Amino acid sequence: MLYQIRNFYLPFALLFSIIFTGCTNTADMGSSYQVPSASLNSVYLHKNHYILLPSCNSIKKERTYRQLVTFMFQGQKHTLQSVVIFKPHSLDVNYFSLSSIPLYRILYEDNSLKITDKAKNIPFPQPSQMVFDIMLAYDELCSINDALPPLYILKKEDDFNYLYDDHDRLIYEIEYRMHNAKREPYTIRNHVFNYTIKLHYL
Repeated sequence: MLYQIRNFYLPFALLFSIIFTGCTNTADMGSSYQVPSASLNSVYLHKNHYILLPSCNSIKKERTYRQLVTFMFQGQKHTLQSVVIFKPHSLDVNYFSLSSIPLYRILYEDNSLKITDKAKNIPFPQPSQMVFDIMLAYDELCSINDALPPLYILKKEDDFNYLYDDHDRLIYEIEYRMHNAKREPYTIRNHVFNYTIKLHYL
C-alpha cells in the first residue's frame, strides 16, 4: 500500500524537481538537502541569486489554515492536503496525501528549519523555498521587507501583490480573495521558475 502511495505522488515530486533544477541539489531522495554556495536557509529569487529566508521573528500573529494545495507546471497538476500553522516566531507546514496520510513537515522556528520526511522517495523542493512562498503570500502575518534585496519592491494593488526585482522584472504575482472576511491568497505565480500554486480553503 505504501509503495502504491509513493508511486502515485512521484509525478508531484518530479514536478518540483523540474521547477527547482539549478536552484537545489538533493543529496538523497529523502530529507537531506544541499544548496550550492548557499545555506539551508537560502531562497532563490533568480536562478543564480539567493537571499536568506526572512527571520521567523517576523511572524507576529497566530492563524491556522487547512487547504487543498494544487501545484501546476508545464501542463501538469498535482494536489495535496496541507495544514499551515502560524504562531509568533514559528511556522509549521504539513503536507498530506488526499487520503490524509502524513507526507512531509517543515517546522521553522528559532530561525532554523526542521524537516520530517515520511515520503523518503519523494524529493520535495528545498524547504526554505516552500516557506518563503508561504511567508510572501501571507504578508499580513509576516513582515519580510527587511529580507528583500535593495530596490526589490513588494507592491500591493487591489486583489494582487507583486514582487519586482531591482530591474523592475516581475518575480511573483499573488492573487487574493476575501475568505471569512479576510484578504487571503488564492493563487501564487512564480514568473522566474514558471510554476503556479492554487489554494483552496477547507
